[in-house]
Amino acid sequence: MVRRVSCYAALATACVAAGLACGREVPATPATPAATAATAATAATAATAATARDVVPPAGLASTVLGLVEAEATAKIAKAGYTWRILGRDGQNFPATMDFVDTRIGLKITGGKVTEARVG
Repeated sequence: MVRRVSCYAALATACVAAGLACGREVPATPATPAATAATAATAATAATAATARDVVPPAGLASTVLGLVEAEATAKIAKAGYTWRILGRDGQNFPATMDFVDTRIGLKITGGKVTEARVG
């Protein structure tokens, strides 16, 4: 019991020290020109990816990569602004998280070609 209380006390102390208690916000550090340029570049990339996703729905994109070589399929998915992961290769399934991400396409590869593609 004493250990649990001391852990909570340490956590509360750390939050107060960080300015997270009672709704206080920690003031942001001023942005440097390099950070501002990097943020602008990231925003532009995200806008382009969002535009590509608006044009090609993920289920439609998943069906177009079937039969492609792995490198071609992953390049096509990335170009459309989506992410991908390999769920299995040559009959061996790989561990994967159970979260559903509607901008991710899971691929199964057999003989170097995509044999299954699904959204999530």
